[in-house]
Amino acid sequence: MNLKKLMPLLFCSLLLTGSLVNFAVAQEQTSPSVLESINTEDLKEHPDVEEYIRNQGFEHLLKGDSATIERGSEKYELLSEELFLEELEKPEALRDIDISEEKLEEIATELGLEKPKPDNVTIKENILIKRNKDTNAVSNVWYLYYAANDSAFTVSIINVGFDKIDSIVADLRKYNKKGKEWVVDANTSLRALQVGNGNVFKWELDRNAVSDYFEFDIVVLEDGTVWHYDNKSGKLQYEWQRYYFDVGAYKSIKPLGGERHHIVSDKALQEAGFSNTDSFPAIRMMKQDHEDTPNWGNRTSSKEWRAKELEYLNNEDYKGLMRFEVDGFRNETDDEGKFPNLAIKYNDYLVAGAVLAYEYFGVN
Repeated sequence: MNLKKLMPLLFCSLLLTGSLVNFAVAQEQTSPSVLESINTEDLKEHPDVEEYIRNQGFEHLLKGDSATIERGSEKYELLSEELFLEELEKPEALRDIDISEEKLEEIATELGLEKPKPDNVTIKENILIKRNKDTNAVSNVWYLYYAANDSAFTVSIINVGFDKIDSIVADLRKYNKKGKEWVVDANTSLRALQVGNGNVFKWELDRNAVSDYFEFDIVVLEDGTVWHYDNKSGKLQYEWQRYYFDVGAYKSIKPLGGERHHIVSDKALQEAGFSNTDSFPAIRMMKQDHEDTPNWGNRTSSKEWRAKELEYLNNEDYKGLMRFEVDGFRNETDDEGKFPNLAIKYNDYLVAGAVLAYEYFGVN
């Protein structure tokens, strides 16, 4: 399945958080102003900032905090217009699969999985405030948005006021997962002057690895005051990580720094009399995840697992076999610590893989 297709910035929801504040540093110089940043969920603790936002006609930005912003909400519509966000039409894992919603729901339920949904893209929202150094009065507010979608890393701004930011300077790097290591794939820099509304920067880079992430060092200069943010270390280092999993015939999937995982082991398929195993569905996975799957390698437990697969195949219990494989994923933890287990991490690709496996076996 060819899934290398540009994904729009947003569909169902925007997950808005203000965790950038943990890395914000305002360095006062000989300036009449100071800069500070606050978490979105802490905005109610700053009534003067809320009042400024209302007075500038942006009260709609105050609706919702770090909770999910659903499609159709006022804030969603605003961001769609001002940041040129578009919608995703179909879950990525299913874009080349023709199946009814009812049948898809049935298969997912049988496997104890969620029906694939259009992807959510996490957009980080940070509120940057400019205050008069002497009076502490709010003189300008900016909403800064950072996002990494499947085709680009972007920085966008909504200016709640009239004062443009003097300059934004940034260094950015993209790291690719290669085996179990991260390697630098590309780098670039940004220098923008008199920054107003809309998109400030867009670094267009399609995914070319099973996973990648963006690292950046951003400096905002306003009236001689510097505000700095970077994600070079700590818990946010992999916050802008993208995945490029895929599912399709084994022979058509490229590893891209990961590995291809036969959903049912090649060995069990061959022993059951299936000769065209290169056409059986496989998932592009991260190398460590692949090694954690129960039918991988020459471990005693792996051999026992493949023997059980063969039993299902010989009994032509293909639906039972797929439930067995999904349970194997469910019993394995995610080494990255981002998901409770591998079944949740690869949910959409297991569902899509089951659809393809049933086609392979001739199961209705």
